[in-house]
Amino acid sequence: MAQLIDKLNLMVNSKGLQHPKANLVTAAKKRTIEESSDDYPLTSKKRAVLEDLTNASQDTLLKWHNLKKQQTNKNNVEQVQQQNEVKDHESDLGRIKTNIHEFLKCDEDDVVNGKSSCNENEESKISTAHLSTILSEEVQRVLTLPNDVADIDEADLTDPFRVADYAPIIFENMKQREAQLVVNDYLERQNDITEQMRMILIDWLCEVQQNFELFHETLYLAVKIVDRFLSARVVSRDALQLIGATAMLMSSKIEERYPPLVDDFVYICDDAYSRQAVLDMERDICYALDFDLNIPIPYRFLRRYGKVASLSMENLTLARYILELTLQEYQFVTFKPSMLAAGCLCLALKMKNCGEWTQTLVHYSGYEESELNELVQKLNAMIAKPAPENCKVVKTKYSHTVFYQVANIAPLQLETDV
Repeated sequence: MAQLIDKLNLMVNSKGLQHPKANLVTAAKKRTIEESSDDYPLTSKKRAVLEDLTNASQDTLLKWHNLKKQQTNKNNVEQVQQQNEVKDHESDLGRIKTNIHEFLKCDEDDVVNGKSSCNENEESKISTAHLSTILSEEVQRVLTLPNDVADIDEADLTDPFRVADYAPIIFENMKQREAQLVVNDYLERQNDITEQMRMILIDWLCEVQQNFELFHETLYLAVKIVDRFLSARVVSRDALQLIGATAMLMSSKIEERYPPLVDDFVYICDDAYSRQAVLDMERDICYALDFDLNIPIPYRFLRRYGKVASLSMENLTLARYILELTLQEYQFVTFKPSMLAAGCLCLALKMKNCGEWTQTLVHYSGYEESELNELVQKLNAMIAKPAPENCKVVKTKYSHTVFYQVANIAPLQLETDV
């Protein structure tokens, strides 16, 4: 057993960020740039541009000036059009709010046919086209909110990037998805993998995420892919790191704007696996998961709940710290992501004494505080115990001033504060 742990310890040094591979990303990026420098002679290209501009004739400069002026005018026209579109959207939202109750009185068949018998004024009618796109969901969303529940999406209705019209529908769909993608207790059928081995692997993935400067969503999705694959396939310990690296590669392709290359993941594994082995594992994971990689993750639920609770960045960081610790703990694998996020937020509120579990939180999360008490106790016990010597990446990360040193906040007193 000691040999197995020692072998896995090669993946992660006990000193966290002082691992010999601590600069693996910088080296990988530097290596990639150096290898591609011959293909992209930037210096020569810049000189060519300067030479054309310096030696240009008067006619050429005049043409360049006119072209630049035309481009500027075009940009101004596009900017005005965008402003008009925003104003039109705001106007549409204003009309829907003023006519919302009158619309409900209308006969459903009349609405489908573009008719409205409740108001003969053309200016107050709601077009069928709007109702069939964003406004029908907006009507339903506003009217289904209880009187004691705040509308947290109202302030974002004019921001097209936040898709506030569809936010409740998106999270409702994610809850339906998580019910279909529950991870079972797969270690019972894994003969060659233990909880300690999984913990070391996830700790290593956390370090990879930091060094590559990837999004947190990428890390959470990678862990989900690992757990779902291990619940579908029986694997050996020798393939565990390959599975983790490939899962991170796959999640990077989904979440990142510029995902790392396959060769980068081969490099961080110290060339223990070939490039073809990573590609083969990626194919195996896709087949095992039936190419269904749209997996709900608790991090997105936590961001949503944090907005509901109007948390400060420090308190939200505390909840994120608790949630990130759960990635390494196998006991939380079977919990639904939405419930796990709600439990972490509830514990953070209690630890900082900065709010109650309000009816608004109950509405948006779907959980009463009484339903979270047992989970909160488990989470509190998790942060109260010392981290293993070879799995301190998360605690070291959140002990930094950048993350408000939330890892140093004392847990609750068990059986009294919870």
